[in-house]
Amino acid sequence: MNKEKKLNKQLSLRTYLKRSWKPNVLMFFIIILGSLCLTLWGLSSANALTALADYNIKGFFKWILIMGVIFLFWVAQIYLETWQFSATVQQMNIEMRKDISKNVSDLDYETFFKNESGTYVSWMINDVGTINEYGYANLSMVTSQVFNIMFSSIALLSFHYTLNISVILLAVIMLIVPNLFKRRLNNQMLSVTSVNEKMTTKLTDLMNGFSTILSLNLKDYIINNTVRESQKVAKEKVAYAKYSGVMSATTNGVSLISQVLIISLAGYLFFKNIVPIGTLTAAQYFSATIFSSLTGLSANLVEFKTTSPIFEKFNVKNKLSKNTNSSYQFKRCIEMKNIQFAYDDVPILKDFSLTVHKGGKYAIIGESGSGKSSILNLLIGYLTEYQGSIQMDGIDYDDIKPEALRDNFTYISQQPHIFSGSVKENITLGVEYSQEEINQVLEFTGLTNWIKSLPAQEDTYISYNSQNISGGQKQRIALARGIIRGREIILLDEATSAIDKSSSVEIERRLVRSNYTVVMITHRLNDVISKELDYIYQIK
Repeated sequence: MNKEKKLNKQLSLRTYLKRSWKPNVLMFFIIILGSLCLTLWGLSSANALTALADYNIKGFFKWILIMGVIFLFWVAQIYLETWQFSATVQQMNIEMRKDISKNVSDLDYETFFKNESGTYVSWMINDVGTINEYGYANLSMVTSQVFNIMFSSIALLSFHYTLNISVILLAVIMLIVPNLFKRRLNNQMLSVTSVNEKMTTKLTDLMNGFSTILSLNLKDYIINNTVRESQKVAKEKVAYAKYSGVMSATTNGVSLISQVLIISLAGYLFFKNIVPIGTLTAAQYFSATIFSSLTGLSANLVEFKTTSPIFEKFNVKNKLSKNTNSSYQFKRCIEMKNIQFAYDDVPILKDFSLTVHKGGKYAIIGESGSGKSSILNLLIGYLTEYQGSIQMDGIDYDDIKPEALRDNFTYISQQPHIFSGSVKENITLGVEYSQEEINQVLEFTGLTNWIKSLPAQEDTYISYNSQNISGGQKQRIALARGIIRGREIILLDEATSAIDKSSSVEIERRLVRSNYTVVMITHRLNDVISKELDYIYQIK
């Protein structure tokens, strides 16, 4: 069956520069302020030396005072630039991850599983980090280099100076200063690493549970959790940037103070007629700035362009049907007629037909690999590449939006995904339900006594990969999660296989005696249950 393809919203660095334009305008203003400080510093130095050459002591110290003021502005600018850079990047990162998670959550079942779930996590962590390093960081440097070149070119109209500076003294100072901040920065980096690991785990957990989220039409659960984890990472990274900014400001401050001291020393030496004043120092200073900026500009522009293919990955393509019904409530029956279905050209179903009436109870049995699970995936609309016809109340599946179709189904698999979080959160998945509704599904699935035995009861935390609960408890939680939504059709794919036999029979009895439409796959169909079913389909 042919499907139309639609390209999701195109993403690029420009998208986030525009969306976060206020912090970006502030960021680039601070960068320009830094270039201006660099230029004014050079001009003030040149004027101070000129005054010194003219034996204008008052003028000389006036320019030294001006340099001191510039120094204070420059130190503040360095700190603000470091802090604002991180704050701006983290704000755009949150937006990027939100958009990526939205694009991913909009994917249909088949398109999503063309990649491993870890691929999407890598997009949100590794690729976003690469964009920070090679995209935004290079853009900031390019901005600084462009204005350095512009201002330095203008400043070449005046003299600049350079003095022989004690390289050893400066090198020692520059080596000592960063060590003063080493421990604090290392500790904060550990915090950053920790929240990064937690975010990776949480996002992997969300992607692994994509089928569950998709079947329940709860894509906001992915988006909201993604935003929340991104905010935690942003907080720690901004804190790191603040400490790093203090270190960077202090280090650069030491360098600038050294220059002031050397200028003062040069003045003293000049008055003693020990050294002459070089008339070409200004040209040397600004020409060095221009050429170093040009060298960096070309390299940074090349690196900046490498981020474009990354954004192209984020612009994932999603298959859409020609659907016209944005909402539809199941009324009478679902008919599968002459279905032909294959995985990678390997036939799974051939001329298969099935009719599911509202309120009916059905079982599908057959050997492993006979296509039982594929039937359920076709019913809920996960699989779309088939031949034949599937209709709900006479309306072709192609004419019903996937979200509207899934609103009629609860799909519970043999190995359901349980998210790292509380028992209650795993049942509600962020949707508000009354305590009475929760208690009813806990009783229905036999979870009540187990939850009462837990120290935190419904708020008991389930670890990543649900390592602290049994397979049977996982299946009961998944059943409760599905049943509480009250959808008309319940699809069970060996959904009670890990539950003890007597409890499994009791749960299935409750389901087949309910008003739900039930289609179950099972390898151990109980005689008691089989007698209450409307039809048993044998797949060969």
